[in-house]
Amino acid sequence: MDAKFVWLAVIPAVIILLFVLPIIIEVRVSFNPLYNRGVIALYIFRIKAFYYFFSFHGSVIKLENEKSLKVVQLKFSGRSLEILQSFTKEMWQKVKLKSLCVYYNVGVEDAFGSAMACGLLNQIFMQMFVQIKNRKPTATLVLFDNVLYNKFECELACRAKILLSFWDLFYSFVCVIFRAKVHNRV
Repeated sequence: MDAKFVWLAVIPAVIILLFVLPIIIEVRVSFNPLYNRGVIALYIFRIKAFYYFFSFHGSVIKLENEKSLKVVQLKFSGRSLEILQSFTKEMWQKVKLKSLCVYYNVGVEDAFGSAMACGLLNQIFMQMFVQIKNRKPTATLVLFDNVLYNKFECELACRAKILLSFWDLFYSFVCVIFRAKVHNRV
């Protein structure tokens, strides 16, 4: 068999496999509301795609990494927000959640108050996990809590590992754009 014909068969097969096979994406977010400082990182196949420190200042989010400082203005209205919400809803149906881990350190300088605050947070996170588990039954959900009895502290961190294919991303994007075009005509 000629090598040219082999390559003509192999190249489309590889492209189709890349389009259909899932991508492993890991999102890590941590935030300390007392200092208004957080970190967000995105890993694709365990390779860091980006890493930013963030803080909120009114309707502005300040993003910075080792190289640059960006200021992003938030606008919670308009057509672009509707499209983003529709895209997020469409993607949530396609995403396969592998694991979700939530970590937190909470303390209010009083042992009783710290225990009560952590118990309340445990209940909130468990209710949230129940809702997620109902929609994504294959997900592994883990909660790590650390009660700081004699310190005033509040730190939250989350690590989510999801699977997503290029096809799901492309399909969701096309559906959202199509709905937006049809909605604009009506």
